[in-house]
Amino acid sequence: MQIGGPMSSLDLSKFSLDAGKLGLLLSSLPAGPDFLETLKGGPHVCKGPCLSVLNKFLRGAASVSLKTLNLSKCDMSDSAGGTLLHSLPPSLEYLDVGENRLRSLSMEALRFAFSEGTLSKLLGLDVSNNPLGPSGVATLARGLSASERALPLQSLKLSKTTAKAEGVKALSAPLKEGKTPSLQVLDLGGNNIKAE
Repeated sequence: MQIGGPMSSLDLSKFSLDAGKLGLLLSSLPAGPDFLETLKGGPHVCKGPCLSVLNKFLRGAASVSLKTLNLSKCDMSDSAGGTLLHSLPPSLEYLDVGENRLRSLSMEALRFAFSEGTLSKLLGLDVSNNPLGPSGVATLARGLSASERALPLQSLKLSKTTAKAEGVKALSAPLKEGKTPSLQVLDLGGNNIKAE
């Protein structure tokens, strides 16, 4: 099966078939620029056998034009997040992994992606409503600091991540270092931040 013509968006949020069918669907997408720009995942594709298929797709040629990856509300575990976030395409501009169960392992994958320059085009990152804790937020902050050059990041959403004062303090380092000079939105709401 081959899909003809451009398709800018693919919504898999309600996909419920097996991994073989997901593989068939994703393998039928043409490789190359300017084909698939937005991909939305769902609970079924972010775990189990489908996770491996999605991971393979993100590492492949068909994802080279992917600009927006929305994996929010996927009930994604920390280990699944760690797996997928190690496979992000360098073309990515917006990443939403909010409302999952991500922790430090997933943030370590993002730290690595930032330090390697994989996310050098990222404009928006949403990790809200994940139990990252202070250590997860600090790991993400180390990734922002490890970037070799300033990032074009305009929006960073970390609401309800249990960041606490310790995580926010760690996040201040890359901001002070000028790693995110284009940042316009920093959402830290609902983190029970108290003055020290």
